[in-house]
Amino acid sequence: QRYVASVVELADRFGGYLVSNDVDSEGIKLILAFGVPVAREDDAANALRFALELKKRAAEMRLDLEQRIGVNSGLVFAGEVGASFRHEYTVMGDTVNTAARLMAAAAPDQVLVAGTLAAELDAAFDFREMEPISVKNKSRPVSLAELLEERPEGTAGARHGVLVGREHEMRRFRALSRRVEQGAARHRPNRRPDHRASSQRPGRAAAIRGPDRWTQGTKHRVRAGGDSGGVDSGDRL
Repeated sequence: QRYVASVVELADRFGGYLVSNDVDSEGIKLILAFGVPVAREDDAANALRFALELKKRAAEMRLDLEQRIGVNSGLVFAGEVGASFRHEYTVMGDTVNTAARLMAAAAPDQVLVAGTLAAELDAAFDFREMEPISVKNKSRPVSLAELLEERPEGTAGARHGVLVGREHEMRRFRALSRRVEQGAARHRPNRRPDHRASSQRPGRAAAIRGPDRWTQGTKHRVRAGGDSGGVDSGDRL
C-alpha cells in the first residue's frame, strides 16, 4: 500500500495518470500514462523523471520488493471501454505492450527505455545503450537503453510528432503565416470606438474542450511512459 501510494503521489506531481493495475503470481503490475487524458509539452521527460524519482523513493522506503520499470512512447488507443453500467478509462496498443516487454526484460531496480525515446531525450538524460532484445509480436529486435540520471544542464527539447484532430487550426495557422511572410500584417493605430456601429462582430470560439465522455477511442501522442508513452511499472513481491 505504501508503494502504490507513492506511485500515485509521484504520478500526480509529474503529470502522469495511473491507468490500471494487475496482480498475478509474480507480483503487481502498474500501467501509467503521460500525455492522456491531458497532454503537456514535456510529457516524455516527465515520464523519465517520474521513473527516476520512483526508483529513489522505493530505495528510501526499504520495502521487501524488486521494482522493474519499462518506458516507451508512441501512439495509443485511449478512451473508455466496457458496458454502459461499468466502464473504465484505459490505454491500449503496441506502445503499451512494448513498455510491458521492456519492464519484463529489466533487472531489479532497473529502468529500461525504448531506443527511439532515449535518442529523443539524450540531451537531457544519461543513458547506457544496451543490446536490442527480441520481444513477442515483433518481427525485429527492439532497441533499448538503461536510464541512469537526468543531466542538471540538460534540456528536454520539443517533441515533433503527429497532431491529431487539429486540421482546422493548422489551416488557420498556415494562412496567417503566409500573410505575415507576404507583408500583409500591418500595425493598426488605436482608434476611438465608433458608437454608431454595433460592437458585436461574428467570430469563432478559440477554446477547444474534449468530450464529457470518452465513448469512442481516439489516437493520441502519449508521452512516454504510457505519443503517449506509457510507463509500465512492475514490482515483484
